[in-house]
Amino acid sequence: MRIRLPVRRAVLFGAMLAVALAALLPLRLVLGVLDSGLAARSARGSVWAGRLEEAQLGAAPLGDLEARLAPAPLLVGLGEVRFVRETSGPDRLRGAIGLSRTSRALRNVSGPIPAAALFAPLPLATLELSDLSVRFEGGTCVRAEGTVQAVLAPEAAAAGLPLSLSGRARCERAALLLPLAGGPGGLALRVFGDGRWEAELRAGNASVERLQGRF
Repeated sequence: MRIRLPVRRAVLFGAMLAVALAALLPLRLVLGVLDSGLAARSARGSVWAGRLEEAQLGAAPLGDLEARLAPAPLLVGLGEVRFVRETSGPDRLRGAIGLSRTSRALRNVSGPIPAAALFAPLPLATLELSDLSVRFEGGTCVRAEGTVQAVLAPEAAAAGLPLSLSGRARCERAALLLPLAGGPGGLALRVFGDGRWEAELRAGNASVERLQGRF
């Protein structure tokens, strides 16, 4: 016996099946396809409610994160992974990474990120982010806002640098610029869309030291 569905019902059934299958997609599969920069020792759960264990953003360890794909941005061709590290103290981290065919973005990221491995040999320990949003379009920084506080490693004091610097993010000459200052010293950190970074480190009236690297 064959069951024939009217065309409209068949289309509706197909749409419902697609939604059901999408709801069951594992988070690890979607993260691999999106190439968001997030990696983890293991990814559990579905794309709409998953967990990343021992997550990393590039070389920066982020700990365990709750993560999910945001549905609304998919309607305009944007894949957005939202994440949160839930704690009761100052270590709480939350934000989103957005990706499209031509753009990459961080959205409303707040919380501490270990920075030593990202920017070695700069004497950086931690970047404390407050509502940081950055968008690169075709490798060019087109929008940046939010506040960044840099906590420097203890050895920076021997060079005459303060152990805390802060500033507001902005775009400058195609790069993300973090102009961080505090007391007599300062750090101008530029991050480019291809993963390169350049830094100008100034301690008091001493000459500027220039460093560069890549994530």
